[in-house]
Amino acid sequence: MINAEKMSKSTGNFMTMVQAIQEYGADATRLSLADAGDGLMDANFGKDTANATILRLTKEETWIKEVLEAEAGTFREGECTEFMDRVFECQMNQCIETATKCFEEMKFHDALVACYYDMGNARDQYRVNCR
Repeated sequence: MINAEKMSKSTGNFMTMVQAIQEYGADATRLSLADAGDGLMDANFGKDTANATILRLTKEETWIKEVLEAEAGTFREGECTEFMDRVFECQMNQCIETATKCFEEMKFHDALVACYYDMGNARDQYRVNCR
């Protein structure tokens, strides 16, 4: 499905993988397809989701570049011994375990949530708590 409508060449509501990649890029297409749904229900590729994914990935890339430039040479090295370091490490391990299980069960939407959204939220909370 595309935008909650059944794909059909006759109605013009049809998109190939090549077209999706050309329009949204490979990464945004991959994430949007993973977000489209699992199981026996028809997957729903949302164009709004794909566009939002492009924006989210672009913002993430910009943020990473800004942090690397602004904080170059100030990153800590060595063991993560602070309480928040251990909390963050535990959260990352939980995300990895959840995603691994989801991938093994072919639950790609749930794996996306664990890998991308939950890890991003944990990182943001870690940064807030360590300022």
